[in-house]
Amino acid sequence: MVDTIHTRAKKTGHDGLSIYIPKDLKVDSKNPIHSGDDISITVDGQKMVIEKIDVGA
Repeated sequence: MVDTIHTRAKKTGHDGLSIYIPKDLKVDSKNPIHSGDDISITVDGQKMVIEKIDVGA
């Protein structure tokens, strides 16, 4: 079980930003997000909150 992981953001293309999610977090049983899932990213002060969303709701 992984609670916190450190990674880096990387510039992609002209204006994009990519955040790498390491395998330890990707395969963690607490991770609700998988490849192909729709997600919402919200800026909350100094944090980015990433949440899985149900587009059918």
